Amino acid sequence: MNPTSPAGSRSLDVICRTFNCASSLPAVLAAIGRSETVSPRYLFVDNGSTDSTREMFPQQAILIDYSLPVFNYAMAINIAIPYLTTDYVLIISSHVVIENSLALGKAMDLLDAHPSLGGVCFSSHDHGEIRPHFVTAKGFNGLNGLWNSCSLYRASLLRERPFNPDVYSAEDQEWSKWLLHSRGMELAHLGGTAMQNHNPRQMSLEKRIKEWECVAWFVDSRYLSLAFIKGRFYKAIYELYRQHPSRAWFWFLVGLALIRIRIFGANGRSSYR
Repeated sequence: MNPTSPAGSRSLDVICRTFNCASSLPAVLAAIGRSETVSPRYLFVDNGSTDSTREMFPQQAILIDYSLPVFNYAMAINIAIPYLTTDYVLIISSHVVIENSLALGKAMDLLDAHPSLGGVCFSSHDHGEIRPHFVTAKGFNGLNGLWNSCSLYRASLLRERPFNPDVYSAEDQEWSKWLLHSRGMELAHLGGTAMQNHNPRQMSLEKRIKEWECVAWFVDSRYLSLAFIKGRFYKAIYELYRQHPSRAWFWFLVGLALIRIRIFGANGRSSYR
């Protein structure tokens, strides 16, 4: 069991990667603070913020400067793992707000009740009854694993197997593959959590293309099949026919990216900024 505070709430380590997020971070922290059953202990991995981001950190928070010469999503989390002290750790984006104040407590209860569960993802935008959807190795498609924008992990598993720094995007999906296939465990997505992601780069073209590259190369090679790649170009033509040029352009670029990955392999860099 996690240690408890005098008020009876359970201690929970929180890892948050930050860079010039002073406008969004207060809402993230306020939402976590509204959880009556959780006492958060913050670990901020800051990538050289130049605004007032660091002034937003709670007094007892641990600041970890990201000092590696090249930014890497996986390493930005891995360098915080030695500082973990609780059974479970919340990895959350500096732009994500969990509006349902019961969500964190319910997720911890779920991990308590299911020893075979490696982590819980807060993935729904709806607010209501907290309900889990379990994902096994059989039901994993390379895209429905834990998301590092907002997921609760067993700290022991992160110590056993940190994120792979070779995976320059979708490092969470590659880790989920390890959890499900190598460890034989499960994960869960929680409905009713009212998770809101306000990251302005959430739907950036570069980010989405890189995710497809890494999922296809590191997670599920079925996405590198000629049939699937051909289907992306057909989808691009279909979206163009429906007069959705931006969608058509996206799927056309995905098809090109998968061809490149199929021939040359995955080699890229994380791009947090």
